[in-house]
Amino acid sequence: LTGAVSTTATTTSNVGNYDIDRGTLSAGSNYTLAYQTGTLSVTQRNLVVAANAISREYGQNNPALTYTVSGSGLINGNTLTGALATAANTISNVGNYIISQGTLAAPSANYALTYQSANLTVTPRAIIVSADAISRAFGAENPPLTYRVIGQGLINGDQLSGALATTARATSLPGSYEITQGTLGSVNYSINYQSNTLVVTNNKGSDGPVRILTTASRIQDSTWIISPDYAPLTTREASFYANSSKLSSDFYEKNKSSPTICFNGGRFCLVDTSDYRQ
Repeated sequence: LTGAVSTTATTTSNVGNYDIDRGTLSAGSNYTLAYQTGTLSVTQRNLVVAANAISREYGQNNPALTYTVSGSGLINGNTLTGALATAANTISNVGNYIISQGTLAAPSANYALTYQSANLTVTPRAIIVSADAISRAFGAENPPLTYRVIGQGLINGDQLSGALATTARATSLPGSYEITQGTLGSVNYSINYQSNTLVVTNNKGSDGPVRILTTASRIQDSTWIISPDYAPLTTREASFYANSSKLSSDFYEKNKSSPTICFNGGRFCLVDTSDYRQ
């Protein structure tokens, strides 16, 4: 036989069936050739589209949702249409969000597209929280522990939850007490915390030693009564407070090397003479 069979199908032909014709096929003058047509089937070209994992900070716009194409790939100048999609937006909380296929599609029925998803990760927004320095008089309650948010700041109308903390109490002696982060925070923010100090002063506006006014030897040896308001105690008043059941029930031991301390109704305190002198 000479010549060749032929078909109209080419590399740009769409998916489908194409006849295989006799073309130039010949058996020569000595033969009578009966030809039966065949079929060439063009099948879909395999495409694998894999979304690229990406991340961004809370409050920012989503970056471009990109992907890679593998498998048999695109040919003949063909390109995918549409775009990937995600539910994440500028107010989405910290977490992982699926990047779905969205409207992304093969350019024609000539491709069989397999999609592989990935995640867009929303990370915490970095902020700086700086505690405010505050002070109060000995015996008073702590004022509100306030702070400032600096750096990138809060967005989307957000407020931090929780509160700052300090070990200072109404019974705490004059001195400086650290203001810690406490429970202040938010899942959408990464906080760089800058601490500060709460200063407990005596009632003359100083954080130095308070003034010893009178003794009360019936309570405990080498223990003194201190009046935060500097009102001198009479012998009768000293005797009353020295024998008060309320005073004795409020005693606590700070540690072995520190004096016994007591606070009664926001007015009186007991300290050892070795710590506070007139």
